[in-house]
Amino acid sequence: MVGATIAGYETNGYIVSRLVRSAKDVHDPDHRDADIYLKKFRSLEETLYREVHPNVDIGLAIAEAQAASDAPPNIFTGHGSQHICDLIKSLDKLAKAISAEQEHSLSVLEAYILLCAAHVHDSGNVAGRTKHAQRCDKLLEHYKNLFSGSVELQQIFDVASAHGGKDPEHGEDVFRRLDSGNDDSARLPLLASLLRLGDELSENPGRVPESVLEAHKHSNESKLAQAYARSFAKFSLRINTLYLVYNIYAPQKNLVVEVEGASQSFFDFLEYKIDVIEKESRYCSQYGRPALDIKEIDIVIREFDVSTVGRYNGELKFHLYLSRGYPEIPAKLCKRSPELAAKSKQSLAQCFEAEPFLTIELPKLESVEADTSVQVVSEIEKK
Repeated sequence: MVGATIAGYETNGYIVSRLVRSAKDVHDPDHRDADIYLKKFRSLEETLYREVHPNVDIGLAIAEAQAASDAPPNIFTGHGSQHICDLIKSLDKLAKAISAEQEHSLSVLEAYILLCAAHVHDSGNVAGRTKHAQRCDKLLEHYKNLFSGSVELQQIFDVASAHGGKDPEHGEDVFRRLDSGNDDSARLPLLASLLRLGDELSENPGRVPESVLEAHKHSNESKLAQAYARSFAKFSLRINTLYLVYNIYAPQKNLVVEVEGASQSFFDFLEYKIDVIEKESRYCSQYGRPALDIKEIDIVIREFDVSTVGRYNGELKFHLYLSRGYPEIPAKLCKRSPELAAKSKQSLAQCFEAEPFLTIELPKLESVEADTSVQVVSEIEKK
């Protein structure tokens, strides 16, 4: 769904169904509020898909071209209409997962705030990446009549602006400024955690502007980011475990570029992104508890010898058990995982060199103390 067709698109997933259900049931105590929120959201969604989202990637591209001067500019994955659709679908999966326990389900107010925050969170990219999360206030002010009220408007800004950037007082710990707790009527720390984690997990091949990349030179950083988006296959959240699946095809596997004077492979970048997801999972769980509390990440990386379609010839499986506290990762992935460390590899890329999927005997792990006290269990299978 891209281009003109997106303007007529209506969100009809798990979160919006919370509003629809209460709006239809006249006996529901939240009926009146849900009816107002649903009508306001539908009007907002239609307007932003028509007037705002199609322009975000254009503005971002202009800003990057101006900043690049004579060097190839960054060409980012999509942040417009399709990304908003993908993000809301990711939020649907996360919200449904935490609602397995009824007391953690989103209220009609929380559903409305989260849906609106998803729509406005990346609007600041129209003027460039720097401080884009905080610049959503410009859109909120311009379209303030499309929102249900000033209180909700502030809550939407608080959630949307916390998906990235730094706080002047608290640095990277941007959630700390939220004037709310998870025992309030609107659990803003939980909503901000869902939005931020959902945004990180909304990568997919559909975000890659293939025709633009073919037509224009672009930075090596962009090549790595686009390759990562192509490799992200799916995610799911079940109870306290986040599941990730990556599909690595020949073009990604062989990608090596120079970044800031140093050689960087696709696998180096993949390792970096897995570190990011681990940090975001720990950070968002810290503020999302008890509803969102990720304790384990299960990762599957499938290797293909073909370019796009075919049977994978092997897969690497490993698990990360998350510790608590502010998310800093002092050790590399291959040091934190006892099984990867046992292979005497220094990076994920080296695990895929020289017959990476030969079956090996691993020591039984009954009690493992990994670097930084993170415990990891992995498994390598030959297909």
